[in-house]
Amino acid sequence: MSNEFDFNSALRIESVYDPSDRFLEAFYAFAGRVASLQRYYIFGGEFISRYLIQTRRSRMQVSGAEDWVAELVHEDMTLQDMDNIARYHHAAVLAHLFSLAEGLFADVAKDVAQMLGISMEPPAKPMPYLNRYVIFLQRTCGLDIQIATSTWKTIDALRAVRNRYVHQLSTDLPPSVTTVLEEIASSSEHEGCTVDDAFVREAFTTIGALALVLDLAYWTFYESRSRCEPGT
Repeated sequence: MSNEFDFNSALRIESVYDPSDRFLEAFYAFAGRVASLQRYYIFGGEFISRYLIQTRRSRMQVSGAEDWVAELVHEDMTLQDMDNIARYHHAAVLAHLFSLAEGLFADVAKDVAQMLGISMEPPAKPMPYLNRYVIFLQRTCGLDIQIATSTWKTIDALRAVRNRYVHQLSTDLPPSVTTVLEEIASSSEHEGCTVDDAFVREAFTTIGALALVLDLAYWTFYESRSRCEPGT
C-alpha cells in the first residue's frame, strides 16, 4: 500500500454546505471549517481502520509465543482499541460538528442584532444552545427560518448521541430518539455503513442543510431590509 497522499482524494469529497455567492464571513468561515472536519473524519477513519488491522495482525503474530507478557500486552491493547478508538473518533467529530453549527447561528445572530441595533439576547429559558439562537433569529429579529419537523427530530436525535458519546443505540435513550436513530441507521442511503458511520454522515448532511436554511433566510432578510431603507 502506497504511503503517498493523493490530494485529489480530498478534492473529491462532496461538501455538505456551500455558501451563497454573497459574502458574510460567518457563512464562509463555517463552510471552510465543516469541510475541514469532513476531511478529518474521512481520513482519520481510514487511518483508524488501517491501524486496527495492523494491531490485530500484530496480536496474532505473538499469539502462542513463549513471551506471555508480550502476548498479554498485545491482547489488552488490541481489545481496548477495537472497543474504543472508533467510538472516540465519532464522538469527537459529532461534538465538533455541533459546536460549529452553534457557532454559526451565534455569529449570524450577532450580525443581525447589530444590523437591527439591538442587543443579542437569546431566550434565557433552559433549552439547547442551538434552539435559543434559532428562536432569537425568528421571533426577535424576524428571520423566516423554516426548519422541517423531521430535521428537528434528526438534530435532537444526533444531539442525544453526541451528548452521550455512544456509538450504537443505547437502552437509556428516550423512545422518541431511538425511533429516529433506527430510521437513520436503517435508511437505504446508509446501506453497507456501520451504525456509527451512518450517524456521523447523517449529522453532516443535516447540519449542512441547516446552514443552507439559515443562509437563505439571512439574505432574504437582508434584501428586505435594504428595500425598506430610505433612498433605496
